[in-house]
Amino acid sequence: MAGSFVLNTGARMPSVGLGTWQIDPDVVGDAIYAAVKVFSCRFNSFLMVLWLLDIKCSLHQARFS
Repeated sequence: MAGSFVLNTGARMPSVGLGTWQIDPDVVGDAIYAAVKVFSCRFNSFLMVLWLLDIKCSLHQARFS
C-alpha cells in the first residue's frame, strides 16, 4: 500500500486507514469512536468545503441561466 498519494495539484496526501477487518468485535466500536473523535474536525472541515462548493456552483448556475 502506498504511504501517500499525489493529488492533481502536486501536493501529497498521506494514505490512512483504520483497518477494522481483523479487530475483535468487542472493541471495534470503541476503535471507530476514537478515530471519529480524533478526525472529526478534519471531516467537518471537508464537509464544509463541499457545502461551500455546492453553494458556489448553485449561485454560478443561477447567475448564468
